[in-house]
Amino acid sequence: MDDALAKFGDFEETTVTGAGDDVIDLPAPGFPCIMKISHSGSRNFIVHIVDTSGNDVDLLINTIGSYSGVVTDYERFSDAAMLSISADGNWSVTFKPLKSMARLENGGQIRGDCVAHIVEASLTKVNISNSGERNFIVRGIGLTRSILLVDEIGPYDGKVVWSQPPAILHCPIRRHLVNQLVRRAQNSQCKFVDCAMKVPVFPCREISGPSNCQASTKACGNV
Repeated sequence: MDDALAKFGDFEETTVTGAGDDVIDLPAPGFPCIMKISHSGSRNFIVHIVDTSGNDVDLLINTIGSYSGVVTDYERFSDAAMLSISADGNWSVTFKPLKSMARLENGGQIRGDCVAHIVEASLTKVNISNSGERNFIVRGIGLTRSILLVDEIGPYDGKVVWSQPPAILHCPIRRHLVNQLVRRAQNSQCKFVDCAMKVPVFPCREISGPSNCQASTKACGNV
């Protein structure tokens, strides 16, 4: 998968800082990236991907108060040209090429909004759990299409089938492609158990408050 990530291009890591509402250019339009984003305000903090015509392409972040996390424009990078930021405080965005995402070893853990690369090569079943009280949505994003794996409200614990080629998983919240707004779940915890390992890219999406995500190659048994 390292070769697959490398084909999405390379560029110098770039950090942009500011305060309040702003619109900033992506450093490498036409290439997907990961973005480490932080905000120190106390009110709404909203970040949209915007195309060259100024149209909203996707909603990356919609929260209240301070924020720190890593997100990606992987699904809509071909349309992405700018970020539209609505904030009441100071913010920072660090752009990195997709290949620079963190690597997640077997049994490794990640916390908060994040994008990570699972080194193992295959996956057919996934155990997913959530301890939050609000919307819990997980999307599996393959190289050619995406599917909705989980769409629940409140705590969740179950197994789902994943039969796509190497892909991205978002946990616990994503509303890519359907453009629906999803409120962030309080104290969300997610856990992925990869049973036959097929997904090398693993983003974990927190909804609000602390989130713990874990990937493991422990056996799951039958779905």
